[in-house]
Amino acid sequence: MLLSWNEIKNSIFAFVLEWKDNKSNMERTKTQPFEIEISSVKADFIQDNTLYGSEKIPPQKKSQTHEEPYATFARMRKIGRTDYNTYNSNYYGRTSYNGFVKQAEYMKDFIDYYDIKKPLQSYYTTYDDMDDIQLRTYFAWRAKVRQGNTEDISLSYAFCYIYELINNIGVSDAKDGIDKLINFWTGFRVYNTKIDSYMRRWIKDYYIVHYIESMDSFETISRYYPIPYKIKKNIINSEQGKWDIKIFELNSKYKLSKMTFYKNGNTKIIDECLSAILKAINNLFNQNNLNFMDLFMMSIYKSEEHYTPFSSAVYIKQNTENKIVKLSEHEIYICENGQWSVQKYNYKYSEFPYAKGYILKIIEIQMRKKFGGRQNLKTPKTIELFNEFRGHRDSWRGIKKWKKQVFELIINKDFEQTIINAIQDYCKAKNLVIKDGKIIEVKPVEIDLSRLDKIKEEHEETATRLIVEELPTETPEPVHNETIKSILVIPSSDGFIQSLTKDEKDLLLLLIESRQSCINCEILVASINEKAISVINDNVIYYRNEVPYIHEEYLEKLRTLIGEN
Repeated sequence: MLLSWNEIKNSIFAFVLEWKDNKSNMERTKTQPFEIEISSVKADFIQDNTLYGSEKIPPQKKSQTHEEPYATFARMRKIGRTDYNTYNSNYYGRTSYNGFVKQAEYMKDFIDYYDIKKPLQSYYTTYDDMDDIQLRTYFAWRAKVRQGNTEDISLSYAFCYIYELINNIGVSDAKDGIDKLINFWTGFRVYNTKIDSYMRRWIKDYYIVHYIESMDSFETISRYYPIPYKIKKNIINSEQGKWDIKIFELNSKYKLSKMTFYKNGNTKIIDECLSAILKAINNLFNQNNLNFMDLFMMSIYKSEEHYTPFSSAVYIKQNTENKIVKLSEHEIYICENGQWSVQKYNYKYSEFPYAKGYILKIIEIQMRKKFGGRQNLKTPKTIELFNEFRGHRDSWRGIKKWKKQVFELIINKDFEQTIINAIQDYCKAKNLVIKDGKIIEVKPVEIDLSRLDKIKEEHEETATRLIVEELPTETPEPVHNETIKSILVIPSSDGFIQSLTKDEKDLLLLLIESRQSCINCEILVASINEKAISVINDNVIYYRNEVPYIHEEYLEKLRTLIGEN
């Protein structure tokens, strides 16, 4: 009689399962290998004067199949046998994923107390991969995990427990499921970090599949991860992202943000200054009919693709209502009629990584000069920049005209001067001064004008009194004004007082007459000293305990000069 394929397949499955049960019973009862009784066969031959006849199997120890917890294990295995097939199974004759979930649901409240830990090594681990001793090992370990005591064990057991959680075994709701996944990950990775890459994805999958509006954002939940998880955000097309130096330097051959100058400096001010520089360079390119954004900034485009939750896990797809889960502007997951898809932003990188590196290094050189970098950098060579635009050709023949134009613009002195001007304009707009090698942001100078008028009156009275007291008895010969000025003026100080602004003169007068400190006057002090150095090669104002004072040697001369002006 010929058998159908289904009858043959079922016969093989039954044989495999019976063999596994026999093997499990042998290990549990620790019996010797079976001896076969050949009672129906008589001894009908003699070899080497030896008579071979029938032998009886010695009595075996009583089976523990009907004792606990083995009776529970046996009932659990029968549940799986009704669902075995070859679909989404790794080994022929194993129960399906659906069968595992049914078994796990049956065993969700089972607790064992067992001290032996039998190792297990398996892929896509389910209960079918465990003999009775390994089942006892697993359920005793799981009971401790649920009590908050995560112990070290074979990695396969850990994955089996994770598969239970993502299928909502032993989970009350979505929040409870996420909490248990994160807590287990945090506790078990102390012993084995191989689960990190899986848990990062599967917890996100769990959030997406079970998302409801009342849940916290995924960004909030990911903060509880034992390792950082960065949410990708589409800031490239935003005003902030357009000029973000970290976005600009992506795929660049030179990373300014990795340099010591950037890391050890005031990153907030440096970032703002870098953005101002990129904007200035963009304007320079526009003036030359070139598009800086298209050439060097990263662009972004949206794509949509199929999404499969819990890939590479033992997981049963659940019926999910139509929903949209927005992890960020960068990642949007959509479920429609039970099918998942994901909308993602893909980046298009610049084709000129060496040119971007060259630009970044020129920028850093000028910023170091302005902000007091400890070490000056050498100007980068243009050979790699040259090759990137010309493609190692001997001439520009056959090369697009705009490439030559871009190359010549970048190496031109006007390009470097544009960077210098952008740095100066930024510092002026932000009221930045360099003090003791540090960048300081100060507010505009504040001078009490009412007090200044009083100081001027006192100054005029003092000057008048001194002139009266010092009048000689005899009428002196007339002296020209030019002569008086030449006597009182600071050596080589022609034009110094005339070069000062009204605010700078008022500040000098305030320091001369009142000897009081001013509020937020660092910018004016720096400007006065800069003009003084250009004329007399020396500062006229110095700091003591962060308070500005006029040098004693210039005090009276400046008093006279300010009075005349």
